[in-house]
Order: sequence, then C-alpha cells, then structure tokens
Amino acid sequence: MKLSNVIGILFQMIELTRLALIPTLKDIYKNPYLIFHPFYVFFTNVWAILGPAMDEHEKEMKRGLIDPHARGVVLDLGAGHGHIIKYLDQSKVTKYIALEPNICMHSKIRSEASSHGFTESNGNFLLISCSASDISSVLFHLSTSIENEEKSRLHSASGIIIEDIRVDTIMTIRSACSFPSPEKTLSRLAKNVLKPGGEFLFVEHVLSERKDVAWWQRFWSPIWEAFAGCRLDRPTHLWIGGIKDLDGEGRTIDMWSASEGEAKRLAEDPEENLFGHRIGRFVKHL
Repeated sequence: MKLSNVIGILFQMIELTRLALIPTLKDIYKNPYLIFHPFYVFFTNVWAILGPAMDEHEKEMKRGLIDPHARGVVLDLGAGHGHIIKYLDQSKVTKYIALEPNICMHSKIRSEASSHGFTESNGNFLLISCSASDISSVLFHLSTSIENEEKSRLHSASGIIIEDIRVDTIMTIRSACSFPSPEKTLSRLAKNVLKPGGEFLFVEHVLSERKDVAWWQRFWSPIWEAFAGCRLDRPTHLWIGGIKDLDGEGRTIDMWSASEGEAKRLAEDPEENLFGHRIGRFVKHL
C-alpha cells in the first residue's frame, strides 16, 4: 500500500478533532447535561462536517439504491442527520422510522423529516433512540406505533413475532460498522424485523479482500473505533448475504431470494482505500 493511504486516516482524525473540538466544548457549556454524553456531542459535530459532503458526493449512488427500492414502512438504522430522507419516494413510502441512539442528532432528523412531509403528528414518522441490537425495544416501538384498531387484531404467544408489526424495508448506510454484536444483530433484524418479501438495502465500508489493506484496517480499527465509534474490519456484506433462516420443517435455508439481490464494490473506490465500500440489496424470501 502507498504510505499516503496508510497514514491518511491519522491526518483525518487530527483535522476532524481540530474542527469539532471547539463546537463540542461550546455545546457542553450551553447544556452541561451533555457532559454525560461527550462522545455523542463530539461525533455529532464530526458528522456535521463529514455528512453533507459525503452525501453530496454519493447522491446518485444513493438515489439509485433507495428511490426505486425503499417502500412501505422504512426502518433507517443509524439515521444520523437524516440524509437519506430526501431520496425516499413518498408515493411508495408510507412511514419513515429513524433509529438513532445519539440523542444529539434527533433535532436534525426531525427537521429533515418534517421538511419532506414526514412528521409524528401525521403518523408517518417515528424516531427511536435505542440500539439496533436491542431487537425487543425496536419491536416494542414498532408495535406501539400501530393505530389502535390495528393493534387490536394482533396477538403474540411464546415470543412469536407478529408479521403485521414488521417493516417493508431496512436500510443501513454506514451504520453496521458500529453495531454491537454485528453479525448477530444483522441476522436478528432480518429474521424478526423485516417482513417476508421485504428489502434490505445497505452501503457499508467493509473489510478489504486485499490482505495488505485488511491488515491496516485491523491495525487502525481500535483507534478509529475510539475516535468515531465504528470499525474498519467488518465483512458486513458477507454477513448480510450469508444470513440463514428456517423453513416450516425446521430446515436451514437462505434468508434471501435467489432471484434478486446482490452486493458489489463501489466502482469509484480505489482498491487501497481503507474505507472501501460495498453497496447491496437483498430481498427476503416469502
């Protein structure tokens, strides 16, 4: 690998710290309660720098993935500042659910959602602050968001998940890199939260297939995780693509329809990029 690719991440951390530190201290000074969530405050300011530029650079890629495929009830994992909302086709999306544990980002999400017609008062927007790995809480919020007359028709026994409260689309855009127990979390989301026939859409930076790049990703991951809360060395695309399910007779089967779905490398990503991405779409079997 080129030395510039190896150490570039270090200079990125230094520059982002320089730009985000003073705003972070100001936010905590204005609201001393935030001293209990310093990482949330810092990363909110980091994302205010990175997010808009990245979104602008990737708008055509995101539009091509999200616009034609996101439909029905959409669950956005790690919604950040709500950058994906503008790509939703409101003629196909009936409800936008933003899952974002970082409470410092919630006002941005609400503002962006409202500007595109998704509001809690209209019943087509829901903001959840739990972790993606907390499947029980996710399902609880989904169930309590259903209209009372619909809830009366639902019942559950022995922990069986009711299909009616599941979502039609799950999206994760650079979020699975920070999930606790990521492989297990992704599997449980696909099994328990996504409806049969639903779509799982993702854009994630992943572990490189090149051994030299992967070595440096593993080297930098603990440091980057402490700085930005995510890891560089997760084969997220393989975990998602390899999720299994059980059929009616208890036999192991693929979670995804064989006739639809794929994960591919972003063409514009250099091979030596420590943040090499995969973009993917999978459709859950019926």
